[in-house]
Amino acid sequence: MDEVTALNQVITRFIDADLNADGPFTEEVIRFLADKYSVPEENLEITRFVLNAGARSHKLETEWMNQDFGKARAQIKAVSELSNKLKKALRGLDSSTLNILEHAGLARRYAQSQEIMGYLNQSALAASPCVVRAAPERSDLSNWALDRVSDGIVSFEEIEAMLTGLEIAASESLKMARDGKKGQPEDDSLHDLFLGAYQIWVNFIGKPFTLVWEKGTKEPETAAAQWCVDLARVVDPDATLKNIDTVSRKVRERSKKISSLEELPDFKDNYTKRAGWAD
Repeated sequence: MDEVTALNQVITRFIDADLNADGPFTEEVIRFLADKYSVPEENLEITRFVLNAGARSHKLETEWMNQDFGKARAQIKAVSELSNKLKKALRGLDSSTLNILEHAGLARRYAQSQEIMGYLNQSALAASPCVVRAAPERSDLSNWALDRVSDGIVSFEEIEAMLTGLEIAASESLKMARDGKKGQPEDDSLHDLFLGAYQIWVNFIGKPFTLVWEKGTKEPETAAAQWCVDLARVVDPDATLKNIDTVSRKVRERSKKISSLEELPDFKDNYTKRAGWAD
């Protein structure tokens, strides 16, 4: 799938989700911004949609940053370590232990004697999983399996493979949980809002996205800078001028004007290169 098609699908999902229904950029807010910054009447609907998409992104990113990453890392590490331990325990089962597991299963499945089965709930016997011999001719883990009754048989070999996959998935997720990093993640929650704001400014308002801030107070000194402040305060009244300055500059330095989705691949290449992500 090419990038333009992919973006079209994302936009379609956004439209289906009706971002404007509960977005902070109401018709009244958009009308105020349009009057203040001369956004053309014919562009108000798309402007509202783009800004509310940015507001949704800000909400999700803020929720992400406020997670307890320490707790997440501890739980992920526990899953990884326990998966490894369970694999070792599975491999360590000797023949006598396996025989006990097998006979226990056979007893649950086939014994009809009340003398033998009286200590079990017979009504649950048919649905009870048990260890069985899956491949008697082999001596490794594939010789044994877990019969899950209605869910089918899965060999110990397959169980080990699944545990390995779970261990790898968990350990590789640690980076996402900020493993090895201290403090709070960088606050880029306004990024996507400003990404849309940049395109609205250069395409609809038709002016250079010039950002100038007072050195000491960080108060905006240009219309584009004030535009960013006004948008940020709609989604987060407590947004600091310093953060607005930092994120808006980042967006300006990495962005370029695009007028259609067909220009998206070129925009992406330009953004990736300027962000220092290019190979």
